[in-house]
Amino acid sequence: MTCRPAVLYLVLQVLWGLVIVSLAVAKINGFAHGTSMFLEHFTNWSWALQGFFYLATVAFVVPATPGRCCNVRCAGHVAALCFLPLNTVVWFVAIAVAVLLFTDPEFITDLFEAMGAGVVIVGNDVFHVLPVLALVLYAYLQTHFLYFSLYQWFVPAANLGDKTARCCAVTWLAVYEAFGGALLIALTYLLVLQVAYGKSINDVYGTDFSVPLGLAMFVAVSLLVSGVPLLIAACCYNLCRRRRYPAVLERRATEARTDVFAYDDDESVQALLEQTEPAPPPVSLAHVRRPFSARDIAWY
Repeated sequence: MTCRPAVLYLVLQVLWGLVIVSLAVAKINGFAHGTSMFLEHFTNWSWALQGFFYLATVAFVVPATPGRCCNVRCAGHVAALCFLPLNTVVWFVAIAVAVLLFTDPEFITDLFEAMGAGVVIVGNDVFHVLPVLALVLYAYLQTHFLYFSLYQWFVPAANLGDKTARCCAVTWLAVYEAFGGALLIALTYLLVLQVAYGKSINDVYGTDFSVPLGLAMFVAVSLLVSGVPLLIAACCYNLCRRRRYPAVLERRATEARTDVFAYDDDESVQALLEQTEPAPPPVSLAHVRRPFSARDIAWY
């Protein structure tokens, strides 16, 4: 990606983040009780998290500066903390709306009568479907950055000296990314709903859907849309590798570059790897891991 498309992508990500925040503010102003009613709906939690995520990870696509390496790492920590849990929340909201239509069709007919069919259908597409498409597109365009963000968390855990501590750290990180982080968001929402407003989710949405069954469905969705990609990343990209990036490659992230997304060709990066990283000790074929490809560091 040349500099011009990179700048265009930067502008689009900032604009999309601002659109999400603006619509969230508009919804707050549109509610009779402002923020309190805004927080009662899980869709709004999803939108607030999306706005934070897109604007907080903009640091990755800003033009290269002497401090860009720090910016990339900070954005990477935000992505590791938020992307997979947010991915679960966004997908679950879209799926839950579909489930709600089948289990309680009166809910949607009441909305049709109150707001009009056109407003409800367009609003559903904007607030529930469009975020899924935007997040899928983000994941496609930023695959290497998302891998790097997970790498920042998993590699230090995989390099802990004590075997028990290493296993526990990697396991807890995997649990958080696969479903734990998203489940914390859902439980926080239910807790705020109960403690702050004295309501249950059935009171808000006018249904009699089982909350434990809803949480079980939430975990299942999380394992499908976040756990499976995490497993694929762990198998294909070796997230728990015991060797780090060569220091010279990290230094290159701080160099001023005219092409923000310039990808080094495989040959030049592989030659650099061979010069700066010693060959691993011989291991049995049963434990050979996938070679670390130059494609894995394309985010530089």
